[in-house]
Amino acid sequence: MEFHDRVGAQEASWPEQQQRKAMWTGMSQSTFMSRVLPYFGGGLILTALGTAFGKSMGTGFLLFAILANFGLYFALLWNRHTPGLNVALFYGYTFMNGMLLGPLVALANAINPWLVVQALGLTAVGFFAIAAYVMSTGKDFSGLGPFLISGLIVVIVAGIMNIFIGGSGLGLGISILSAVLFMGFTAYDMSNIMLKFRDEEYILATVELYLDFVNLFVALLRILIHIAASNRD
Repeated sequence: MEFHDRVGAQEASWPEQQQRKAMWTGMSQSTFMSRVLPYFGGGLILTALGTAFGKSMGTGFLLFAILANFGLYFALLWNRHTPGLNVALFYGYTFMNGMLLGPLVALANAINPWLVVQALGLTAVGFFAIAAYVMSTGKDFSGLGPFLISGLIVVIVAGIMNIFIGGSGLGLGISILSAVLFMGFTAYDMSNIMLKFRDEEYILATVELYLDFVNLFVALLRILIHIAASNRD
């Protein structure tokens, strides 16, 4: 492309750039790009490291990790506006979260080492496609909130029932519903960040997007594990 073509393309896209900026009535675009995205990426890296440590976790340490995970989460919410400490707590939480994912990842690797890669790829495509759609259109998905919360309650209750009842069919249904729910939560949270969050809520925004990504990954990985295990039988 010639130089004047590049300039023309930039000039043509200028109104679109201004329109996108106008959509960000909540958190500023600069805060999202300079804080939320880097912390989000760092949290995913620490989750991966935690997973490596958690693969061989014993039952006793698993209980400790669960309690520590809850403690870090609530400490993070309480201190979310404290600079420095909020980031440290977020990174500690993501690492501990990774340790709790270790046994599930180990199970997937035992069935087929590619399952984790496939689940991660599907998660990345789905998550970033939804986030990009919300960012490009500026649509308000806050109306999904009551439906998503109701669906989450159904998933939690069904999950508790599945502990006692068992059955691969119920487990698969829970995983499919969870995947749909957290795709919805991705649109909901991204919309709220753009339209309602303040700049100082960057850690809360990071936590919400991180949880959307990780929970979507877990749901998709469980679906793939179920399919792979069924094919082996």
